[in-house]
Amino acid sequence: NTLTTYDFSTVFWFFNFGIIANGILVYRIREFETSYLSFYRSLAVSLPKRLLEYALVYFVLLLPEFITLGKLVPIHLHYNDAAGFALSSFSLLLLLHSITFLHRFSMNAYLRIVLLIAVIQFIFLIFSSLILLSLLFLLLAILLFMFRYYKSHCH
Repeated sequence: NTLTTYDFSTVFWFFNFGIIANGILVYRIREFETSYLSFYRSLAVSLPKRLLEYALVYFVLLLPEFITLGKLVPIHLHYNDAAGFALSSFSLLLLLHSITFLHRFSMNAYLRIVLLIAVIQFIFLIFSSLILLSLLFLLLAILLFMFRYYKSHCH
């Protein structure tokens, strides 16, 4: 992006491909948790605190992307677009993690869901509603987590 031709949608797709690639890590984290950390469900930790712990993990995972966004503003990316990218990436990873509580997906099925979410992002990007979508993803991630965490399959 230059100052004369600004197009945040192209930058978003390059950025978002990296975030979607992190979706594989989300899947692997959930597999690891299911296989080796099933005892954690029986510990006396409140559900909101568990959600905050997952949010912290994904925030730390996204730190390199957040630093990259910080280096791109204000010359190559506007501040509000960078904030939208950050919120979009964070809410996407939380949503992908929460989706894993719905069912024990195979990697192929999970990747199809990730692709479907990317298509939904593209549609919202066309209508310049990325912030709205990010807030919807965040709300959906929280609701799925709260209602499905204890009902998900451990084995």
